[in-house]
Amino acid sequence: MALQASPEQDPLLQLRDIKTPTGVDWWPLDWGWWLLMLLSVVVLIALIVFIKRRIAFNRPRKEALKALGTISEHADDWPVQLNTLLKRTALSYFPKERISSLHTQQCRDFLLASCPKNAQALNEGLTALHANLYRNSAQHTDFAVSHDAVKMWIKNATFPRQHRIPSFLEATS
Repeated sequence: MALQASPEQDPLLQLRDIKTPTGVDWWPLDWGWWLLMLLSVVVLIALIVFIKRRIAFNRPRKEALKALGTISEHADDWPVQLNTLLKRTALSYFPKERISSLHTQQCRDFLLASCPKNAQALNEGLTALHANLYRNSAQHTDFAVSHDAVKMWIKNATFPRQHRIPSFLEATS
C-alpha cells in the first residue's frame, strides 16, 4: 500500500509560480547616457566652430589664388598686379603697420621668412618680380617664375592666427 501525502505535506504543491522582473524601460535615461549626449553635443559644437574658423581663416588665401588666375603675362603691368596681390594677401593676415612700409629687399625678406618651404625657388621668383617692378617694360620671360613664386607663397606661407583676419577686399582699402 502506497502512502499518499496530504497536500499540506507535499512540498511541490507549496511552490508558487516564478515572477519575472518587469522589463527595463529605456526612459528615463541613466546619468551616463545624459553625460554621453552632453559630451557629444559639446564635441559637435566645437567641431563646427573649428571648421567655421578654419574656413574664415583660409578665405583670403582662396580669394587670392582665384585673383592670381586672372593675371595674364600679356598684361603690361603684370609685375604690379602680382606685387599688389602679394601685399593684399599679406595685409589680410599680418598687421598693416608691419606690411605697409616694406619695399623690395625688405618685402622679399619678409615673404621668404613667412614661407620657408622652397625658399630657393621663391627667392628666384620674387627677385625676378621685384626687378620687373621698376622696369619700363616687363620681361615676359620672367612671368612664369614670378607667377609660380607668388602662387607658392600664397599656398605655403604660415600666417599668424592671433591677428584679426579682414576679408581680401578689406585689405585693399
